[in-house]
Amino acid sequence: MNRLFIILMAFLVSSCVPKQTIPPIRKRNLSADIARILQDTILRTATVSIKVVDLKTNKTIYQKNPKTLLLPASNGKIFTAVTALYYLGPWFKTHTDFYVDSAGNLYIKGYGDMGFTYKDMLFAADRIKEKLKTPPKCIFVDASYFDTLQIGQGWMWDDLQYYYSSRISALGVDENIVTIYVKPRNTYGLRPEVTTFPPSDFFKIENNAITVGDSDSLKIHVNVKTVHDTVVVFVDGQIPVNSPTRRFFRSYDMPEKFFGYHMGELLSGGQFKGCVRETTFVADSTLDTLLILPSAPLSELIRQMMKWSSNYKAECILKLTSAVVDSPPGSARKGLSLVKHVLSEAGVDTTKFRLVDGSGLSRYDLVSADIITRLLILAYNKFSFAPEFIASLPIGGKDGTLRKRFVNDSVFVRAKTGTMTSVSSLSGYLKTDSGRTLAFSIIINNFIGSVKLAKHIEDLIVERLKQL
Repeated sequence: MNRLFIILMAFLVSSCVPKQTIPPIRKRNLSADIARILQDTILRTATVSIKVVDLKTNKTIYQKNPKTLLLPASNGKIFTAVTALYYLGPWFKTHTDFYVDSAGNLYIKGYGDMGFTYKDMLFAADRIKEKLKTPPKCIFVDASYFDTLQIGQGWMWDDLQYYYSSRISALGVDENIVTIYVKPRNTYGLRPEVTTFPPSDFFKIENNAITVGDSDSLKIHVNVKTVHDTVVVFVDGQIPVNSPTRRFFRSYDMPEKFFGYHMGELLSGGQFKGCVRETTFVADSTLDTLLILPSAPLSELIRQMMKWSSNYKAECILKLTSAVVDSPPGSARKGLSLVKHVLSEAGVDTTKFRLVDGSGLSRYDLVSADIITRLLILAYNKFSFAPEFIASLPIGGKDGTLRKRFVNDSVFVRAKTGTMTSVSSLSGYLKTDSGRTLAFSIIINNFIGSVKLAKHIEDLIVERLKQL
């Protein structure tokens, strides 16, 4: 039997141990201990919402402002993950389709595979080369499976060029992020070498930086902007001659057009001289199928989303769920109506919170620790997807966004982190020293200071809960 399955099932059924073998929860001094933790000076201006529930008895172990609405940050991904697994199941797969017409034109239709990588693109290009004698004259790309809103409601405008705000699309590669490398020349006064990955002429480079001496400071600024329907990489500043190559991750506009253009480059063995057009098409008898490339299972895509807190995957998964369950085009609005249905089953009053995106990146989202905990309880008790959901959560001291936290203890916590300016959250499951399994949610808003200090507060609370 698969070792991971055994571990997960042990985690799930631990609360089924006969009652007489487990001592009662020792609540004595718990409230006082957590109150002392919350007296930290960083929390003087903060609002904190906490709820902790024993999954065996369904009784509340501790709570503080449990129904106060706060920004959840990436704890918003819990809503997306549970809803997608609830409706689509862990083994659902989507796909990306490639066709050709009698004139040798290539047609590409995306169905929301948010896990499509550059290796997938290379694989597709190799398979297509085997069937096409010459490069396509024109490439038609269709991303109509999702709506045309490529950023979330309430996203910060000055964050849009960074990797965590990449454009949402039914047809994209590597989360629609371009990596820009800046390497100094070996001579003072020369322009540094600037390259991109994926390597493509789609990105026009405006290099105004300069290589400076060893004793000079590093001041490199990389911005990606769309100018007259062209994606331009602007590089400014200075880089010392002895500096290692610097790497920057940026999002970019027109991801569907890039997908088509770079596929053309790969099929042409270099420069692509054909056209790329965005369109909507139906795969009828006029088109011959070249390749249907399936995605990874939904459980794997959700694991990637949750472990490393991918906003792009979260938004795509929400839209994908709505497109499959409702109808194309998938949208955040339709996806959030499905989230509300799941929350209703969890006993949540759906008029008493607000979600506008699938990732938690929006500053308009407002939820409480009580709502998140109720959702965690529902997921834990859903036999159809509970193991996959629990496996998707970062493991304290082991992987994902929790790999550097709880490093001095054996594995006892699986939880989703959340981080924004003045916002920190941590929600998931933990095993106590007495063998209990708890669902918990901690949300901290409106603090002034380093988010690391807020996370330290969360860790202290979780470590105290472990002692129960």
